[in-house]
Amino acid sequence: MDGYFIALVVIGNKELNEAEAYILQASPEIQALFAKTPFAAGGRWLMIPVTSERILEDVKNLIQIRVQPK
Repeated sequence: MDGYFIALVVIGNKELNEAEAYILQASPEIQALFAKTPFAAGGRWLMIPVTSERILEDVKNLIQIRVQPK
């Protein structure tokens, strides 16, 4: 892809509540993607086209939620 990449972030059951709380402050693109991505195979598999700095920051924050020790 010229000028962007796609990041895969899987939000599982353990992270779902925290991710849902974060999504409220995320970019409109991430909010829309999260809303339309069904929960399947143990999580929400978000294929995120990283096309701006704002979306990149959202991806970093979602990854941080995912890797926090529970």
